[in-house]
Amino acid sequence: MALAMFFSQNSSLSGRSRAQVSLEYLGITAFFLAMAAIFFAYSFSTFSYSKNLSLGQDAVSRIGSNADLAASMGEGSWVSFDVEFPDTAQSLTIYNSYILMRNIPGSGSPNVYFYSKARLSPALIAVSQGRATMSASFSDGNVVIG
Repeated sequence: MALAMFFSQNSSLSGRSRAQVSLEYLGITAFFLAMAAIFFAYSFSTFSYSKNLSLGQDAVSRIGSNADLAASMGEGSWVSFDVEFPDTAQSLTIYNSYILMRNIPGSGSPNVYFYSKARLSPALIAVSQGRATMSASFSDGNVVIG
């Protein structure tokens, strides 16, 4: 609309000048659209990385906290809990007091870990993206995660 008003007020411009002005406006608009696209692509990749890291850290913290809870409740106790794994999660390694969630190689997300106060039975659990119901039970001085 502003361009049409400009052309109507400046009717003394020749056809070639009008075409040049139109191409310059088109070039400026294309430049700003390209910059916006780059900005949004960068923002999306940064958000995805932060989301996966946060979900992974929350998952191992929740597993470790519930293992500590089961151990504090004493022999024969059992706790059920929900965990949400990120889309980059590959496996969960549990050894002594160490919980490690490995991510898919090349995904850009680092492996996350948690140290529990309770002694944990060794386990290697394959995990996948999404919500999972897990349990922690205390028997024979060890917490078993399943």
